[in-house]
Amino acid sequence: MKRILTILMLIVAAACTTTPPVVPPVEPAMPEPPVQEPVQSAPQPVVDSQTAETGDMVVEEEVTKAEEHKVEIRDFKFMQNTLTINAGDSVTWTNADGVPHTATGSDFDTGKLAKGQSKTVKFDKPGSYTYVCSFHTGMKGTIVVE
Repeated sequence: MKRILTILMLIVAAACTTTPPVVPPVEPAMPEPPVQEPVQSAPQPVVDSQTAETGDMVVEEEVTKAEEHKVEIRDFKFMQNTLTINAGDSVTWTNADGVPHTATGSDFDTGKLAKGQSKTVKFDKPGSYTYVCSFHTGMKGTIVVE
């Protein structure tokens, strides 16, 4: 019986003895890297490169992106009554007057534009395009397409 008691006491003593938990060492926090602002370079013209192969030679040709130009109709005038653009560009007329206007040429017509309305016309062929307001024929303008 002493022997059983001794074994029980050893079991209880072993159960009561605790070992501290193993804690991994804490590494110091790394500082956040500084935020770098993007480097801004001078604006470059936007072009597509088209490549044509001719034998062993490669020829690259720049193609300019089409632009949109604006003509405001204000005080019974086309603001920028002469506008020079590139073939493929578009022109948008916007009426800022309280009365309707048009931009009407032999090859295009915006139709009636009430105050605040706009119409865009694309010019694909080089040339000089004169236009008037069909309601107020003293209002004249020219689009020169190069």
